Amino acid sequence: MSGTTVPEQTTPDLLDRRWWHGVVDLEALPEGAVRTWRYPYQDRRYDIGISWGSVPAGARIAFTTTATRMHLELLPDTTISDTPCPVDIVIDGDHAHRLPSDQPATVDLPTAPGKPVTVEIWLPQYGCTGVRCLALVGDDTPEPVAPHTRRWTTHGSSITMNRQADGPYTTWPARVATSLGLELTNLGYAGTAVFDHPVARLIGALPADVISLCLGINVHHMLTHDLRSLLPAVMGFVETVRDGQPDTPILVISPIACRPQRDVPNDLGLSISGIRDAVHDGVERVQQATGDTNLHLLDGRELLGPDDLDLLVDDVHPGDAGCAQMAERIMPRLASLLDQLA
Repeated sequence: MSGTTVPEQTTPDLLDRRWWHGVVDLEALPEGAVRTWRYPYQDRRYDIGISWGSVPAGARIAFTTTATRMHLELLPDTTISDTPCPVDIVIDGDHAHRLPSDQPATVDLPTAPGKPVTVEIWLPQYGCTGVRCLALVGDDTPEPVAPHTRRWTTHGSSITMNRQADGPYTTWPARVATSLGLELTNLGYAGTAVFDHPVARLIGALPADVISLCLGINVHHMLTHDLRSLLPAVMGFVETVRDGQPDTPILVISPIACRPQRDVPNDLGLSISGIRDAVHDGVERVQQATGDTNLHLLDGRELLGPDDLDLLVDDVHPGDAGCAQMAERIMPRLASLLDQLA
């Protein structure tokens, strides 16, 4: 129509860390694309076979805007052949959209003149490696959202990365973080949470008000430890985190329940039950030796136990309902640890 002004697009600078939450590092790619990393991607210490570090589990972009429309295109993970997880869009605290992540998406935003909205883009916990394009229509001054004041770092396996949840906003770490108002950094590395010393140093270096460590399950199939080496690995990992975080509450969580056919001795003689016992033993030894009253132990079966196996989608991974239960059961423990800091 003659005389009609076409709103212009604004493309935020996604290398500006203020837009991001839950990432450790960012990598600039051609044409303005950005790859996310959950460890320092240029640090050679981390080139040790850690899986899925570029997958943005728990990562989100948050901003306020008066834009009427948002266009989003993600970077696909070209190493996978199955269906990627979706992207979740949260507007003013409400889960507004769950969209396929393997195609461009355009979303109308419920803004009105002088009334901005807060948008959170929760990137997929599986199936993408970053953002190719984010464009806002009708707002040339969007503002990044500041992080929550209370920070939570959680580390673990695929159960923490949580691909099996229906979407990134309903993983158990996301449910906990949004319910308690925590600034989440999810360092769940599917298949490779095996007490790597550089990872413990990374956790210790990230500012946090509470830390949770879900330890042990990947040792079973990765064959990284026998009983002789596992116990000191548990102790050394926890003590290394503590070296970097002298006063932060640390909650160590042993493996959740699995189906009986999975809980058998591996080629090194360790069952998941035996690994759980070693995690308990290692943490208790550190507690007794150091008198660390800010180091806590939680049996993973208190989050998902033998009576909850119907919440697993396979032998070991909880689906969306299992994530909801795990979040509900761990939240009081984390909230209590945070209350001690008040």
